[in-house]
Amino acid sequence: PTIGTALQMLRPGVETQAHRHTGSVVYYAVEGHGAMTIEDQTFAWGPGDFIALPPWARHAHANRSSTERAILFQVNDLVVLKSLGLYREIPA
Repeated sequence: PTIGTALQMLRPGVETQAHRHTGSVVYYAVEGHGAMTIEDQTFAWGPGDFIALPPWARHAHANRSSTERAILFQVNDLVVLKSLGLYREIPA
């Protein structure tokens, strides 16, 4: 396999720690409302939105609701990078 997928749930009010990795990811917002900070820009998202994350970009996720969960679906190239020994991830 060369393409990976994942479903990510963000609990109400959650803000993740910023990090970076060598993989690239395309996110699709399934439900909820949130924001993704990529480098120094913050992008608000809601159901139906897509967000493209380039490799090695510092990023963090946030659920902007204090009562409802948010769900993001992602398609990524992490599988092939891990297979080739090229995947790296660090806190940013």
